[in-house]
Amino acid sequence: APYKAIVRHAKGSTVGHLGATYELKQFHFHSPSEHQRNGRNAAAEIHFVHGDPEGNLAVIGVLVEEGAAHPTISRLWESLPTEEGKTNGLGQPINAADLLPKAREYYFYQGSLTTPPCTEGVRWLVMKESITMSPDQIAALKRALHHDNNRPVQPLYGRVVFE
Repeated sequence: APYKAIVRHAKGSTVGHLGATYELKQFHFHSPSEHQRNGRNAAAEIHFVHGDPEGNLAVIGVLVEEGAAHPTISRLWESLPTEEGKTNGLGQPINAADLLPKAREYYFYQGSLTTPPCTEGVRWLVMKESITMSPDQIAALKRALHHDNNRPVQPLYGRVVFE
């Protein structure tokens, strides 16, 4: 069975979009990515799941390409539990914003969650710029997941992707 990593975060981490404010609820990883660029999946993708008081969701997606090691990922991976059901604390807190690319341009569309029950009405903000992780960091993620955990790319079905 795959290990589950639960990352607790400081309350009050928010994102604003089109006049609404969403609070960060959790973030997690998929490998390979669930979004594609130029018809190709990236090595991984990070989803930052946000919610508002009414239960509406906004998810920021960050594609991860193979390249230089990411220092914040290094800190996270150092704290990965080695046994299922175990938890480890981080020595020092991390800032989720450190996992975002420097450029903050994004694509926007209305979609669904990518895990059951695949709830509709989710605001997706997919960053145009990727971050990188080293081959060793990507391999560690794949070992922790035990198998690919991405939902296949879905047809647009008339949805519009805004830039």
